[in-house]
Amino acid sequence: MKTRNGFVSNSSSSSFVVRKDALTEEQIQGIYDHNKSEQFKDVDYLDDKDVWTILDQGETLLGYTWMDNFDMRFHLQELGIKEEDVEFDRGLPDIAWERDANFGD
Repeated sequence: MKTRNGFVSNSSSSSFVVRKDALTEEQIQGIYDHNKSEQFKDVDYLDDKDVWTILDQGETLLGYTWMDNFDMRFHLQELGIKEEDVEFDRGLPDIAWERDANFGD
């Protein structure tokens, strides 16, 4: 079992995977630039900690967050990405745990 020491939160984590061959270059860039969307404008509580980590995994893009304050599902719909091309909330992937293992160091 994996544990994360020194991190306490009332929020939930979230993740998604989307196949890159189902996306246009504009949609891929829109995923990376999600923090520039209308959802972030004029909202005081959202900051850099609220953005999603987006990783290129070759054939897919993997997105995850520890602080789910941004509606990524809605954002992907705004970008015209079909729901059947996206898989949400399979739990945080191992790469997220490995990447953030030194959180706070």
